[in-house]
Amino acid sequence: MIDVIRIYYHKIERQLSENKFQALCQQLPDAAQLKILQYRRWQDGHAMLFGRLLLKIALLEEGYPSMCLEHLWFDKYNRPFIDSGVDFNISHSGNYVLCAITRVGRIGIDIEQIKATTVDDFKSFFSNDEWCNVIYANDPVGCFYHYWTIKESTMKADGRGLSIPPQSIISHSDYAVIDNKKWGLKKIDIDMNQYSCHLAFERYDTFHSSSAKHDIIHYNLDGTFYPVSIIEIEHCT
Repeated sequence: MIDVIRIYYHKIERQLSENKFQALCQQLPDAAQLKILQYRRWQDGHAMLFGRLLLKIALLEEGYPSMCLEHLWFDKYNRPFIDSGVDFNISHSGNYVLCAITRVGRIGIDIEQIKATTVDDFKSFFSNDEWCNVIYANDPVGCFYHYWTIKESTMKADGRGLSIPPQSIISHSDYAVIDNKKWGLKKIDIDMNQYSCHLAFERYDTFHSSSAKHDIIHYNLDGTFYPVSIIEIEHCT
């Protein structure tokens, strides 16, 4: 049996014209449009806009109707969901916006732009072993973001987010542990020199091998074909 996780992502190259921005917003429910328009920085508004558009594309590809985002709900941890048929997760940083989706188990994804960071400020977020790996790494900042995206993606998959103490997450090369539960990990290669990205997924014990393929589609949004990249990860169970 092959289970599939798909990651849709878009690189925001520049600010959209007002007409294109409005046309894309109109493809979303009124509540989402209102929230997008409340952002002061255009980068934040564009990130949410494309996050919701990628989610809509992902759901359409899974067979959901065009009005699917009208039925977007949020749990007590503010994690969005549609129904029990799929699980999805959205992340954005810098120029990239990602949406991961699957029909098998829960997933979490996190991307972070690698920036100059005073890593010492975050020591309390790491286990002793992780912290040693960070400070003695050839690239401490890059190593910091490696572990940070592992922790973020796993917390997002679990669903409780930052209510989980990050230092309590035990990370390994291909899985992480929260409260004795293993979550599979896969490093996602997107602009590797400038970004760190990890995907966390459920059912680690049955997902011993995986392969990934990349593709690019030009999706028709507002009459304009926008490039949407797809990473498809297959797990043999």
